[in-house]
Amino acid sequence: MLALPVIGSAAGAEDEAPAVRLAVVNTPSQSGLLASLLPPFEQASGYRVEVYSGEDVYLRAESGKADIIISHYGKAPVEAFVTSGKGLWPRPVFSNQSVLVGPKSDPARIRGLTDPFEAMKRIAASESPYVAAANPVGRYLSELLLAGAGNPARGAWYIETNQPRGRGMKLAETRGAYTIWGSVPFERFRHSHDTDLEVMVAATPVFHRVMATIVVNPAKFAGVNVEGASALETYLLSPSTQAAIAAFREEGLERQTWWPAGRDNSPAQLLGTTSEEDEE
Repeated sequence: MLALPVIGSAAGAEDEAPAVRLAVVNTPSQSGLLASLLPPFEQASGYRVEVYSGEDVYLRAESGKADIIISHYGKAPVEAFVTSGKGLWPRPVFSNQSVLVGPKSDPARIRGLTDPFEAMKRIAASESPYVAAANPVGRYLSELLLAGAGNPARGAWYIETNQPRGRGMKLAETRGAYTIWGSVPFERFRHSHDTDLEVMVAATPVFHRVMATIVVNPAKFAGVNVEGASALETYLLSPSTQAAIAAFREEGLERQTWWPAGRDNSPAQLLGTTSEEDEE
């Protein structure tokens, strides 16, 4: 584990510890991942982390209410926020994932496959209903699987809907169809009511969605705790924390749903070393 700056005694009052204001999209909080990762950082560093979870994390930062952001790397505001100088360079930190779900009867016989393209081939060949929901990630992955399956003819089995997210999932449930949705939202959906849908295909990097940390630029916003934000970023990217991300399991699940992405940064830089490759 990389060394963290210790700025106060762990025995001190919690409200006396300097705060690091973290604005994060929903799933790292809803899944329990952050609750498992943050206490060791707070104990080792002396900082306390104030977590805001929501979709408007960049508006939160632009309102001067965040020191560091965690969001999907592909989230629309990332590029403008960083290129305008409001945020420092994004650092990939971990990935959550989507899953391919379907009815328990599994008419296309795809349960447990690790090749999502083969899964789509079987769905198309059996003409089993498939719902392509309107949310961008679900629609993109649907198009990707179709391309990887050899672009089968889209007959009545392939249902494009303007219903996003949860409404698209309910349509799939009603039609006894396969569909793609985020793993965390699906597990919340599954636990909220009795459903015939279950996860069929999950163990594939095709479904991973990378998230990145972005430290808010103190030159653009007054009062940013850049030292604390940088310490938190360093902690999240450290090898021991990345290993903890890989080992984390959501309550009630045996399968892995979070994946370390620190390797997508420069390993030498993260370890504070250089290499011949870095020096070329």
